[in-house]
Amino acid sequence: MNSTTALHLVDWIIVVVFIVGSMSVGLFFTKRASRDVSSYFVSGRTLTWYICGMAWVAGGFASDTPLWVSALVRSQGLHYAWKYWAPVFGVALAAVLFARMWRRLGIVTDVELLENRYNTRVASFLRIWEGGFKALVYCPLVIAWVVKAMEVIGREAMGLPEEYQGWTTATVVGLGLIMCAMAGLWGVVATGAIQFGIATLGTILLAFMAVHHVGGFGVLVE
Repeated sequence: MNSTTALHLVDWIIVVVFIVGSMSVGLFFTKRASRDVSSYFVSGRTLTWYICGMAWVAGGFASDTPLWVSALVRSQGLHYAWKYWAPVFGVALAAVLFARMWRRLGIVTDVELLENRYNTRVASFLRIWEGGFKALVYCPLVIAWVVKAMEVIGREAMGLPEEYQGWTTATVVGLGLIMCAMAGLWGVVATGAIQFGIATLGTILLAFMAVHHVGGFGVLVE
């Protein structure tokens, strides 16, 4: 293990507390999520907009995104961060313009919207195709590069020995799957909202610490 990146006991305690805390919050909603299909997949349609927003933004703190954004800023400059922020405006407009209509239809998934909107055999085929493509191709690819980013962070930032990386990644992914399977969207959104607060605070503190480490903004600009 690289001594410059090896974690100390207090670091591991923080990691364990964070994982256990996230699991506990998610599993707290297991009973609520198990009431019916609507409760499990769409939280009974009772989530507030700000909780949804925080949970959605928390996805931007996934292991792959900081690496990608850092690479963009380093290679292209700070202004290139807008490539990441640009979709936010589209999502916000979609929520404002279409949320009520989506709610009125009483649908659960976006592919269900396709069949309801066009109501033809072609639409039914499109729903099957879209659902199959996302389930078998798109989502596995997304999960793959997120897991790969987890391994990179585990190796470079946490100093995990190579022989432990696979087991560590499998354990974290397994715990996440268990929580999602038991708590449904309730657990995902609740943990996401809390992690949003933790990640935001941590990012702000890290920014101040990084600027202080290099000697202030003046040195950073130079």
